[in-house]
Amino acid sequence: MAEQYKKDAAPSPRFEEAKQWAKENGISDGTYPQRPVTREEVWSMLHRMSKVK
Repeated sequence: MAEQYKKDAAPSPRFEEAKQWAKENGISDGTYPQRPVTREEVWSMLHRMSKVK
């Protein structure tokens, strides 16, 4: 099965600032910005976000 979403795809320009914030704070590594996420991934990101000061 061919990979449908590119790992290094650029996010929509209006989301670039949010992507950078998430990367800088260890919430997301920024890969696959246009791939849908699972509930588990959302929970993990919210949990990591709760630790950002």
